[in-house]
Amino acid sequence: MTWAALIKCVFEVDPLKCPKCGGTMKIVSFIDQSDVIQKILKHCHLWKEHSARAPPALPPPNSPAERTYDMEFFNNLAG
Repeated sequence: MTWAALIKCVFEVDPLKCPKCGGTMKIVSFIDQSDVIQKILKHCHLWKEHSARAPPALPPPNSPAERTYDMEFFNNLAG
């Protein structure tokens, strides 16, 4: 399948259909340089800077008495 067919299947929208006239569009160029992409998105006011955030909190430690192990799982890995 082409990328356009996959997009159409997943999102139920044709990425090559013009949103204004409904005609079929064609690819004329690909931009794969991140600095150029960033410059275009900033110009269109679509670039969002990632804000710094704290790392996720660690889960509370479980005591050894509270831990349970599925030994059948480990036995199946070995055999």
